[in-house]
Amino acid sequence: MRGDETAAPDARRTVELAAAGDHDAWEQIYRSVYPRLRAYIARHVNADAVDDMVSETMMRAVAGIDGYSWEPAGIDPWVVGIARRVVVDHHRKSGRDRRNALAEGLPASASEPGDALIHADELT
Repeated sequence: MRGDETAAPDARRTVELAAAGDHDAWEQIYRSVYPRLRAYIARHVNADAVDDMVSETMMRAVAGIDGYSWEPAGIDPWVVGIARRVVVDHHRKSGRDRRNALAEGLPASASEPGDALIHADELT
């Protein structure tokens, strides 16, 4: 919801409606922030994870809207900040999965549940 001074009251009202649970307001916010949100996430993760991370970001935004305080820049920077944390969490989890797989003697790509059993079965 970027905008000039004339758009700010509308953007602020949309955020207030979203905080009150208005689904149409959330859709407006989503449509507004989606191109920048998706582009940001796509620069930081593999293509196969982007859609899930956009969804995770928006779920966290909906869950945390009560903690948002209106800023002149609108809600977009807040949502992108959430996306940054989602990306960091994703990389931390991926790193843990790779380290655990390597510690178990699995190939680094084997990080799904059950991979250890499949790998062990292939060795016998």
